[in-house]
Amino acid sequence: MIERLFDSMFCLAKYPDIPCQRHKQCTVTYFCLHSHCQEPFLCGSCKDCHNPSHKNNFVSVKEIFQGNLNKRVTKILSDYSIESIEKSREQVIDTLNTLREEFNRNIQEVIKNTNRYFDYFTIKSQRMSRDKEEFDSLCNIAPKIHHISTNSYRRLIELYNKLSVDCDDLNGDHPSNAVKELMNETKYMKEQLNSVYFNELKEIFQKKVVDYNKLKIDYCFKIPGSQGVGLDASAYMNGWNILAVGYKEDGKGSLALWDLKRHKIVATLKDIHTKVIIHVVWVPSKSLLVTCAHDTLIKAFRVRLVEGNVKLEHRGTLRGHTDWIRCLSFIEDEQLLVSAGTAPNLKLWDLDKMKRLSIINTSNDGELDGSLAYIPNKKLIGAGFKTGYIRFYHITKRNLVTVIPTGYTNYYCSGLQYLPKRKLIVAHVYYKTTKIWSFDENKNVAKEKDVIISESNVTGCIIPNEDESQLLLTSVSSYVEAYDINRKKIKNISLSPHISKTKSPVYLSGLGKISICDLTSENICLLKN
Repeated sequence: MIERLFDSMFCLAKYPDIPCQRHKQCTVTYFCLHSHCQEPFLCGSCKDCHNPSHKNNFVSVKEIFQGNLNKRVTKILSDYSIESIEKSREQVIDTLNTLREEFNRNIQEVIKNTNRYFDYFTIKSQRMSRDKEEFDSLCNIAPKIHHISTNSYRRLIELYNKLSVDCDDLNGDHPSNAVKELMNETKYMKEQLNSVYFNELKEIFQKKVVDYNKLKIDYCFKIPGSQGVGLDASAYMNGWNILAVGYKEDGKGSLALWDLKRHKIVATLKDIHTKVIIHVVWVPSKSLLVTCAHDTLIKAFRVRLVEGNVKLEHRGTLRGHTDWIRCLSFIEDEQLLVSAGTAPNLKLWDLDKMKRLSIINTSNDGELDGSLAYIPNKKLIGAGFKTGYIRFYHITKRNLVTVIPTGYTNYYCSGLQYLPKRKLIVAHVYYKTTKIWSFDENKNVAKEKDVIISESNVTGCIIPNEDESQLLLTSVSSYVEAYDINRKKIKNISLSPHISKTKSPVYLSGLGKISICDLTSENICLLKN
């Protein structure tokens, strides 16, 4: 109101005969002091029709010039004397200065704490960057090392983003949960990377290849409560230095993670399947463990590190199989999970959306067993059928490309493998019989190359060594068999008394070791040269 009064006095002093905006023939004789008035200059006629709620805010021009303002306006003016205004201004300035100083102190404290934590990030990032450069320089001869580095950086970025939104906890005495998690994660991750890194470097530069003929037991351990491990129910989590084991207990399937460096179980999930787990697959690009069982379900579990502890979290369940699921394979290039089993058709799954994408029609031919083989240069996924054929299908076109007769019918084809360095296809096709075919990738034609006659009736699982010069075959007895492809010789390696029936062999890349599980007990053996 006081501002409107000063405005009116200034205008009237400069223009004493202001014409009325509505009645041009009349001059302004009143002024409205209401703070929201849109037409403050009024003539006598305007005053009579002006907004009734403003009637107590009228001041005549005569009163303004003569200084004879009513008591209400006079009191307002007295309250805003020069002395009081100056005093109020000084108080406001003092208050603002105090607030500014306090604000500056708080800002400096936040900057100090923020710099402290970001210095920590910078040092860690520089160290990790140096490791990554070394890893990347080896990616052509050791792609798995590069893969470990990539996954570690994804995790580091995730934690960094969590910290950036956790500003409330940024103080020197009480670091945020994200900072604590980053410190634990970095320390543990560094240990794991160093363990894998130096072992793989040693193996690469010394050109050391595991000789299956010289394998012997390094050490054995037990999974408490396990009553045995299924066909391919274990997987090596490269980069974590962990062996994931799907074991049976009271007819149900459970999952345990064994730390190969610390020699102990670091995580367990009980009864994740109502029947025995048959296959476990590690998907490093997504930090997922995928399991399948005779209960017709596929389950995915995310592996995380929380304050230095490994955690397993159920990511989702894939449904669609109507009978036993016998084998899984994750195709990294296509980001697809492929599954097969007793019922016809191969099924393709998206692990990000946790849903089925499509099927590959096998023309009602089912009874698939063992494993799936992938030929990356041709994008072919292969499966062995009980009807006596191995068929390769294009993974994206979904069409049949190559058919290989095994020579035997009414027998499960298991242990199917493709050796990309030697362009060989391997599979156990009949009692004591494993066949090797050479594969022409230009013509998509397979030609029988060799036949391996085993001591064991059933092989089940086959894994090659690093240069694909040897094969390791499991049995339903207490031994494994090492076959030399070049010399065409086979050797029996006994694991008695630790293992009764050998199953689920895994090559532990970078460690130069092989893990072998027992189909009937809690024992697991690690073999090395």
